[in-house]
Amino acid sequence: MTMHSGTKLLAGSFVGLVALVIAACGRESVDATTPTEDGGTTIAEDGAIVETGAGSDTSTSADCPAKFPICRAFSNDGKNGGSVAVRVDETAGLAYVTTRSLAAHTMGPFGTNPNTATPRDFTLSIPLVPKEGESTAGNGHVAVAWNGVSIFNPGDARNIGGCIGNAAYLEADGVDAFGGHPAPNGEYHYHTGFFLTRAKELGLAQEPGKHSSLVGYAFDGIPIYGTYGYADPEDATSEVKPLRSCYRLKTERTCCQDISKCSLVAQFERKTLVLGAFVEDYDFDATAFADGTCDLDKYNSRVAKTPEYPEGTRVYVMTLDDAGTVTYPFVFGTKYWGIPATNPR
Repeated sequence: MTMHSGTKLLAGSFVGLVALVIAACGRESVDATTPTEDGGTTIAEDGAIVETGAGSDTSTSADCPAKFPICRAFSNDGKNGGSVAVRVDETAGLAYVTTRSLAAHTMGPFGTNPNTATPRDFTLSIPLVPKEGESTAGNGHVAVAWNGVSIFNPGDARNIGGCIGNAAYLEADGVDAFGGHPAPNGEYHYHTGFFLTRAKELGLAQEPGKHSSLVGYAFDGIPIYGTYGYADPEDATSEVKPLRSCYRLKTERTCCQDISKCSLVAQFERKTLVLGAFVEDYDFDATAFADGTCDLDKYNSRVAKTPEYPEGTRVYVMTLDDAGTVTYPFVFGTKYWGIPATNPR
């Protein structure tokens, strides 16, 4: 697929950032209701106290039956103080993912990001059956990765002249080799699927000819996969191909309300605000989607069969190009396809 020239310019900004790709989340908003660390103890949504000490997935078949793919989706060996466990409440229609928000892989150094990754104890609610209803995916965590690490949306919470910063560009000098970094409250998180470029180290499938791994769940209950999926979404015997985002750079910036702050030659923290510096610089190409020159809808999703869902389900896809550059909207952008469960912020 031919990239828009503006995309090439943005991609060029990523060259040399293979080890460092997103930056000081110092301006990420953190709601005052975010649970505080309390000696490995957190309060679940139902008011129960849940112990979450370091260690691997502690789910049992009793609290999380294997018939639910989410019960087989999480793992963290605890060597960096992280942990992840899942339990299912079929009556409530929810899975609860309890995590310390720390990766098993090395975290840091974080370049220009001054924050420190620290344990953040959360019990996150994931619907067992997604319910359609477009919803805004705000700042802070909007999904949880296979290792218990939070996933944030593509925005970096900066508002520059009416435009919202694209974290994958403006924060590109403040992430570690896996594309993660900590928020001011210490919550380590990803904005993109850059960690897929080191999939083998992480025990994940992300290679030509092989269906990508299930790498997390969004708060609306939709599973998140890596880039490779079945060419025919209804046929699990069809060839595997990389799935492409249908978002393209606009030909001109439309979000700017103050040209002195956000023109294409303006500077912000020593970065030129090229097309792609803001999330509003991208637009969904409905024509390309309709004629099949790209694969994913405006939520970066599709309905497809996967190894974990042989009957088919809606999935979000973490998109990268052939060069391993993360491509917008990275996971699902700023809008969920479905209605998210209520979660701490």
